[in-house]
Amino acid sequence: METTSSIPFVDQAKHGVVEALKTPSAPFITIILAILVLLLVHRIFQKRLKLPPGPRNLPIIGAMLSLDKEMHKSLAKHAEKYRPLLYFRLGALPMLAVQSAEVAEELFKQRDLDFASRAHSTILYTVAKYFGFEASGIGLAPYTDKLKQLRKVCTQELLTGAKLAATVKVNVKHDIPYLTLPLYLLFTGPCLVDPVGRAGRDDQGAGESEWEGFRIERRTAHDGDEHHMQNAFRKTLLREVLSKEFHELVQGMLRTARNPNVGDLFPWLRWMDLQGLTKEFKALCDKQQLLMREIVEDHKKAREKSDKRLVSSASMDFIDILLSLEGEDKLSDWSIMATVNDLFLASTDAPLTIVQWAIIELIRHPEAMAKLQKELDDVVGNSRALQETDFSKTPFLIAVVKETLRLHPPFPLLLPRMNEKQTTLHGYDIPKNTTVFVNVYSIGRDKRKWEKANEFIPERFLSSNMNFNGNDSNYMPFGVGRRQCVAVNMGLLMTNRVLGSLVHAFEWLPQSGKTTEDIDTENTYSLVLKPKHPLVCRAVPRIPRVDVYYDPQYAP
Repeated sequence: METTSSIPFVDQAKHGVVEALKTPSAPFITIILAILVLLLVHRIFQKRLKLPPGPRNLPIIGAMLSLDKEMHKSLAKHAEKYRPLLYFRLGALPMLAVQSAEVAEELFKQRDLDFASRAHSTILYTVAKYFGFEASGIGLAPYTDKLKQLRKVCTQELLTGAKLAATVKVNVKHDIPYLTLPLYLLFTGPCLVDPVGRAGRDDQGAGESEWEGFRIERRTAHDGDEHHMQNAFRKTLLREVLSKEFHELVQGMLRTARNPNVGDLFPWLRWMDLQGLTKEFKALCDKQQLLMREIVEDHKKAREKSDKRLVSSASMDFIDILLSLEGEDKLSDWSIMATVNDLFLASTDAPLTIVQWAIIELIRHPEAMAKLQKELDDVVGNSRALQETDFSKTPFLIAVVKETLRLHPPFPLLLPRMNEKQTTLHGYDIPKNTTVFVNVYSIGRDKRKWEKANEFIPERFLSSNMNFNGNDSNYMPFGVGRRQCVAVNMGLLMTNRVLGSLVHAFEWLPQSGKTTEDIDTENTYSLVLKPKHPLVCRAVPRIPRVDVYYDPQYAP
């Protein structure tokens, strides 16, 4: 994803505070004085509590000066001194970073209910209100009976094993082009590979290109050809939700969300909208909600035209299923829009980012690439495409995905949680409304728990029973417990299929004049952990008919 600023999270927050202080007004000064009085009272009260250790908190700004550019890395450095818990303030907000597997296990298994809410009213307030449909979706909603009902609907009606296979089944000839077509648009010389949306030379326009005898018509998933897709859920997401209009809208909201809102760090200043972010968010939000409402209304009209009783489950997409719910499971249109929005983000952006990290690591480790390709050749051969039924026979592919997630978790601090009441954790008092980060980035690289912790070694998972559901607290890239991502299985299905297909079909090499050591693994974190610089590499077809992964209309 593009960024609107090179200023990282904490620097942006500092910048926003400084800009606010440059032009003080009478109301602003009054508010600051009131804040100072409240902070003094708050500090006197907190002296009675046994708080976890942490860096020094300065008046007003808290520990901003103690945090470096990338928050997940900064907290990981602090873990060396403040393990296993780090307590600090960002502005007026109390923060807690869980830095060890032992405390993470205690939080998820013994105190899960205490910390089951999201930070929807604190650091995520603006994002939850405008991007999260007023915190009514699965990801950002507070922990209430309504959320429990919504999660039950998703797990029982949408994402069970059988229904997931039927609803989200990736069809070789119809879906893979739309999931990975930008990656397949490969041209002579270096190609820019960005799983989120583009491939090929920057100056390459639309049209046809020759590449080692393989002719590809340059098209994207935004050119209107999505109507050929058979799978209903993919059709909903890629024809409607991933329309050019919606795609640009979401990217705009993600870019805006990268900028910390001073009003979130200092709730007393929220009404002033010092950075203009609230105004920007609201404008984007209005467009998003209008578009999503049109999608839901279109589904309603289509259902009214047909006999709803005769509609088979195989022909229903996620929105149809949600609209068909009755009784206590019946959802409002608002909840349906929020749910589809969350599932879209969970099943597209994160998986494709994981794929990009995996390709980076495999290029840097040719022996692992060769081992994975041999496994795929033995199972799949060279005349057909990888299918879901092959995954039970590709343990090294699964190990590569697991190791990629250990080193490069898409949400290195998970989505922050919050305790709505004062509680305790690991013998410390935790004030109510504390924003809680679980630093899975640091836990996954803990040298006390992992041999050669910073090295890419997929083999470590071949003899391990670690899974994605938190059976081992040293490995939990998607969290555990009541707030674990409900779309984990769907996202992993996408990840395994796209990564396996790319490695099976192509040889991935450094660009001309570069070596494997030149491949950059620097990351940057805003909403998702991304490579700091887009991957530039060469891709060479390695099977006789790469078009087995394409819809016939794309075949040479």
